[in-house]
Amino acid sequence: MHIYLDSSEQHMLTEQLSRDRKVLNLAASHSNRVIYFYDASTHSAVSLDSEKSFQNGLSDSYTNLHADNVAIGTVYDDCREELFNFFEQMDKNAPSGQMRLHILDNENKEKWFDMQFSSILDNGENHALYGTVFSLLDISSQHEREVVYSRYQQSINASKLGSILYFESDLSADSVERYGGDMMPKRFSFASDATHTEILNKMVNYSIRSPQRKMVRDFFSREHLLTLYTDGRREIEQDFPVALTEHKEIRWVNTVIQLVEDPYSKHIKMFVTLSDCTQKKEAYMQVQKAAENDGMTGLYNRSTIEHMIRAALSEASEKDCIFALLDLDNLKRINDTMGHAQGDRAIRSIAHVLKKHFRRSDLLGRAGGDEFIIFLPEISYSEASEAIHDSFASLIQEVSSCPIGEHNEEMLHCSIGCTIGSDHKDSFASLYKRADIALYSIKRQGKDNFAFYKDFMKKK
Repeated sequence: MHIYLDSSEQHMLTEQLSRDRKVLNLAASHSNRVIYFYDASTHSAVSLDSEKSFQNGLSDSYTNLHADNVAIGTVYDDCREELFNFFEQMDKNAPSGQMRLHILDNENKEKWFDMQFSSILDNGENHALYGTVFSLLDISSQHEREVVYSRYQQSINASKLGSILYFESDLSADSVERYGGDMMPKRFSFASDATHTEILNKMVNYSIRSPQRKMVRDFFSREHLLTLYTDGRREIEQDFPVALTEHKEIRWVNTVIQLVEDPYSKHIKMFVTLSDCTQKKEAYMQVQKAAENDGMTGLYNRSTIEHMIRAALSEASEKDCIFALLDLDNLKRINDTMGHAQGDRAIRSIAHVLKKHFRRSDLLGRAGGDEFIIFLPEISYSEASEAIHDSFASLIQEVSSCPIGEHNEEMLHCSIGCTIGSDHKDSFASLYKRADIALYSIKRQGKDNFAFYKDFMKKK
């Protein structure tokens, strides 16, 4: 018995299998993408996975995909011409191609796709085009990251023009990619593989005064910046006093930090620009000082010192604090007999004495009229009660040595009411009330003295 196989039929089957294998191989190379088989003879495309197409807002098939009639969603003008060329290349049997597609999908959502094609050629001598596989991958999120990254790059490039220093660091890799600026010390040089931490330490040691070095180093540390990024911070702005010159001249710099994810490496990048804001900062500080201080004495005004005392009390501490009210005893007589100019002189004299007498860490303010507030934080009263009492006694004497009048015919006199407080238990109102009771207790006893609050005082 003889069996005869038609060789031509067998050849056709072999060619078909070869073609199918090529389609499958190409489909495999386009994994995780929406894949279409493009029939060159009919200019139509059919999805190899309809469900995946619908999930991506695409159709499962397209017809009449000529170069001049491409209708894959609503195509934006910024890529229409490129899309025409894409299909034209397929029709011309180009082996492969790629583009970025910008469309409104079937749900009217704006999307960006990476679009690629690969042609399948017959094995025959003429290498005729059998068909084409093209695929799409939703890269909308990637595109958004690229846009953000590009904007950050444009921003820092623009900022460089007016900056005195700039840095670009890869925080994830702990490396510095670029740095420079007009105020970069010329003698500074870093190894090509210098880390962000190494360069930071060198710059801080050179440019920042020792009391502030730790604060600045901690702020710009790789760990702190990565934590800020994790917490959702993308732009941080802060002013720092720095010594930027060889002569250690102190200047204020405005520091702008931008944190962004590199869309390709996924690393967190840092862009920093520093610009000189000394004049602006000094002008602001002058305005702020004018708003915070009493115009006549230069001490804090009532609202400012109350705010600062409240802030000090909010910080937990095991130590005591002293709150005192000082009141001039003879200001009314000075105003009535010598005029208000001498009265103003008396108030300024008190302020001068207070500034000389107390520590820089103590808070001094004018509550209004001839009343002054004194706040001494971080006091161990039980250990230093004698010294504290001596200090207030000497303050009374210093005030009494201030002459007033055109011929210095009058001496100032004052009364002081004090109370011991606990930073983490007392409020501004409770301290003020007790000091006020002590103040008027001493005034009833003859003035020109001081007293610490006692419970019996409030009963009188």
